[in-house]
Amino acid sequence: MYKIVVRTVALCFCFIITNSYAQQVSDSLSLQKQNDTILLTDGNTIIPLFIDTAGCDTTGILKYSTITHPDKIRKLDTDEIFSIRNRKGETILYKQDSLGDNYSVVDMRYFIMGQQEARKSNKIYAAPFIANLLLSAGAGLTRNFLSPLVPVAFTAILTIPKIKIRKENVSDPEYLNNNAFVTGYKQEAYKKKRLQTFLGGGIGLLVGLTTSFILKSNGTDIIK
Repeated sequence: MYKIVVRTVALCFCFIITNSYAQQVSDSLSLQKQNDTILLTDGNTIIPLFIDTAGCDTTGILKYSTITHPDKIRKLDTDEIFSIRNRKGETILYKQDSLGDNYSVVDMRYFIMGQQEARKSNKIYAAPFIANLLLSAGAGLTRNFLSPLVPVAFTAILTIPKIKIRKENVSDPEYLNNNAFVTGYKQEAYKKKRLQTFLGGGIGLLVGLTTSFILKSNGTDIIK
């Protein structure tokens, strides 16, 4: 009986591994067949399964589907797209706009690179994170109905200081000589800084409120 169980488990394990490998091969083949990549002006990329560029110039809308949802047609404003790339080359959809993005095609490419570099950076904004955590924890201890506003308020205040870009945080220090790259990097870095700071405040508020209610339930309430 024991041997039968062991063999059954082994066969199941082999089946799972084989099926998983087959799925990976299938996914890999699907990706290899897909040649197009949509590069957005915010630095993100989309790997579509299908792209319909018909009427883009007049409607300003690009239609596409993804590998995960092949039957769902999605729409994307061409103003959000920098280019579409495939094996044949790159088609630039971005157009310089004096009322909006006043970057040339070259500078916009640097701007996007700056966003991508900041997104890849592992920099932790520890000081604002810890500061907001401690302040929000203190606010949470009071159980004041205005306590939830503390993380938001201090996130706005603590993210005011300028972002400093260190050479070791970019793949090529020469990029820092381009203003568009620096602007793109700082814009994305500010988003990360705000998110980390707000996260610290949210954790602190939760800790403070939880501690306060525990103390109250134990008869040692610090609020009189």
